[in-house]
Amino acid sequence: MPTTKTPPHERESDNRNFIDDIISDLPAEVPMAKVFGDFTDRIYIVNDTRMSLVLSPGRDADNDKPFLLPHVEVRMGKTHQSENESEPDFSALMTEILSLENAAFVVASLSNNMKVVSGELNRFREQTLKPDEARVRQARAFLASSVKETLAAIARLTTLIETYEKDEDRSELVERKTVRPRKRVLKRIEEAPAASKVRAKPKA
Repeated sequence: MPTTKTPPHERESDNRNFIDDIISDLPAEVPMAKVFGDFTDRIYIVNDTRMSLVLSPGRDADNDKPFLLPHVEVRMGKTHQSENESEPDFSALMTEILSLENAAFVVASLSNNMKVVSGELNRFREQTLKPDEARVRQARAFLASSVKETLAAIARLTTLIETYEKDEDRSELVERKTVRPRKRVLKRIEEAPAASKVRAKPKA
């Protein structure tokens, strides 16, 4: 029986529905738990993150072309696990200015690290004692939400990149209208008869 390929727009719709279904599965809350171990005093809750755009003028080091240099102020607020109802302390965890591409790298790197951790957790799927289900479902929902927001960010950056391509097209059009006609004029002068290039001598 011949197989039919799903059109790209239908695959994208299926992916969006899959992501939305996972996000809607976010537990309202996770149960309180007693924690045992000598690392409990290092457990914190990051309950707020903020990124703010910081622009500064810059120039290409090779051709001195001017541009705007994008940076991002990254702020993460934390509270101790026993004080998760209090206001986040933004000075305690991270308040730094990163370049735009470095901030994106941090997001990608954290996603990759989550993939590794999730793989390690998945090894317990056949065990009797498993990781807490509510927390696993909450983690999955937050990751699904990050995929949705990342795709939106990619779309916005793609829209910006398309304007660069339009600028290049306009520059090429201006070059064709100015440089190339000038070249044709110079070529005509070079091909003109030698007599027309010699200035007539004044009569004695």
